[in-house]
Amino acid sequence: MRKKIIFSTGILVVLAALSAAVWLWINFLSNPFGTVQPYVQPGTNAVAVGGVDSSRLVWVTETEAADFTVDFGPSPSYGRTALPEHRELAAGGRAHKYTATLTDLKLDSQVYYRVRQGGKTIRANAFAARKSATNSIHFVAVGDTVRRQPPERRIAWGISQQRPDFLLHLGDIVYFKGKVREYRDRFWPCYNDSARSSPRLGAPIMGSVPFHVVLGNHDVHYGLNLAELPDGLAAFYFFHAPANGPRGLKCSIPVTGGTEQMAAFRAGAGDSFPGLSFYSFENGPAHFLFLDANTYTDFEEPSLRDWIERDLRSAGTPWKFVVTHQPAFQTAVKEYNFQHMRLLSPLLERCGVDVVFSGHTHNYQRTKPIKFLPQRSNAGAALGWVNGRFDVDNDFDGTTNQLPRGIIHVVSGGGGARLFDLHLNGDPVLVGMDTNNWVPFTARLFSGTFSFSDVTVTPKRFTLRQIDDQGREIDRLEIRKP
Repeated sequence: MRKKIIFSTGILVVLAALSAAVWLWINFLSNPFGTVQPYVQPGTNAVAVGGVDSSRLVWVTETEAADFTVDFGPSPSYGRTALPEHRELAAGGRAHKYTATLTDLKLDSQVYYRVRQGGKTIRANAFAARKSATNSIHFVAVGDTVRRQPPERRIAWGISQQRPDFLLHLGDIVYFKGKVREYRDRFWPCYNDSARSSPRLGAPIMGSVPFHVVLGNHDVHYGLNLAELPDGLAAFYFFHAPANGPRGLKCSIPVTGGTEQMAAFRAGAGDSFPGLSFYSFENGPAHFLFLDANTYTDFEEPSLRDWIERDLRSAGTPWKFVVTHQPAFQTAVKEYNFQHMRLLSPLLERCGVDVVFSGHTHNYQRTKPIKFLPQRSNAGAALGWVNGRFDVDNDFDGTTNQLPRGIIHVVSGGGGARLFDLHLNGDPVLVGMDTNNWVPFTARLFSGTFSFSDVTVTPKRFTLRQIDDQGREIDRLEIRKP
């Protein structure tokens, strides 16, 4: 009997050692990039030129393979071929990134594509090209997504069921440090590389839905010093945006590291650094402005404010939307003190912004229409507060009255990370607050469920449906143009 016990114990020790070795190989010795299936990204242009669009297909391999080809066209017969550009990625490991630019895509069309290697199809799918100005668009907005929890898979699957034209990612793409390895282990399996689509597995929607991303604190802050986190700032490797943002800002993202690290990072990131910080694009009847609202950004820097104003005033679309990670206005206890986006309020109002989409706070909130004038002398500045004078449109309800007087702020940070402020669910009231900093401006607050914003925009109408991870509509908002 004693020999059997000793033998069984020995087997358990061996199995434990093997398990530990596999875990060590997966987490430390294996390539942190892994392989990434082809996915759709925005093209190089911010607006459609000459009635045509462009888009990019991106994929990553662990080994270099020079025989990739991309077939694409307006039908499954394709008809055109693109050859990808190659870029080496080096951040705690090495990989090869391929980017194929698909040009002259007809507006309002469906684009079919096939990525092949040596005659073998790697992925075949289709996506929507940019819409013309008189057509409608359908998109999803969601932030704070992947933390390796079951709700994030249900959200990804729920988004796939809506079949949006594109997605606005409101920041904090992957938790906790925005590392290459976290994308490999958490993000790609949920949104791009899952073999099947289900509430338990997620959905490979990036193969057919381009993601436009804004930078959140978990995407950048832990990786600002590459010497401390060599595979940080992974968003700059994997996502693209039109390179139409300002350059040479004093408040540009302050990345540091060794000479070789910085050279490798810049080579791998290309135009995405610092292009992801500030950019804009137009699709259909809407203009979208993306602003990096992390702590290094100074929204009182004149050159940044000038660029924001020029960008918004140059838009000829009936709708103007701003996308940030940190919200200007929210009813919350967690993350309440970060308010410096409020400094832009008068500028955004003058330029005709309709809605601001944000994440950061892990729940769903929708404000009443707000006009806000920041105070020059701010008693709450030490707390991170921006005090001022509120003008809240209490008559607007988004149903019978659909003409707002002010900007509506939508927080859609319930994409999968742990929910915040459960005690405020359905009761958006903060007690004992300074009325120079908070008034009852929140129309809806749902903190008890994960959710995403599903939005349809026509030249005359904006419709938002907030959908939870069980597929239920928990809020609805209608705005119309006079």
